[in-house]
Amino acid sequence: GFKHESKILKMKCIIPGTGIRAFGKAVHCLAKIGDEFYIESTINGLFIKTVNPARSAFACFQFNRCFFNSFKHDSDTTSCKLISKCLLSVFRALSSLEKSVDYCVVTLDSSSYKLTFVFHCKYGIVKTH
Repeated sequence: GFKHESKILKMKCIIPGTGIRAFGKAVHCLAKIGDEFYIESTINGLFIKTVNPARSAFACFQFNRCFFNSFKHDSDTTSCKLISKCLLSVFRALSSLEKSVDYCVVTLDSSSYKLTFVFHCKYGIVKTH
C-alpha cells in the first residue's frame, strides 16, 4: 500500500478549493434523503450514497477521478458507512468553506476505516475533521 504519515491507506484524494462547494452541496442534498452515508472509493472515483429510512428512495453522487487534484486508490473497492450528521457537521458552513479553503485532503485509513477531512485554508490554517 502507499503510506501517508506512517499509516497504510486505501484511499487519499485532494478536493480542489473550486470543488468544495459541489462536494458540500452533494452532502447536504443526500442528508435530506437518508440518515446514513455510504462512502465508496473505486478506481474510477469516489461515490457517496444514501437510502431513506423506509428504503423506498436511493441517491448517489459520483465524483470522477478528474474532479480531484489527486486521487490515489490502493484496492479494488474501499467503503465505509457513517451517520450523515457527522459529515454534515464537516460541511455545515459551506459559504465560509468555499471562500477560505484552498484544498481538502480526504483519507480513508484501511486499518481503522477512519475517514478524515483536512482542510488547508488561506493563511496556513489547517482544520482536521
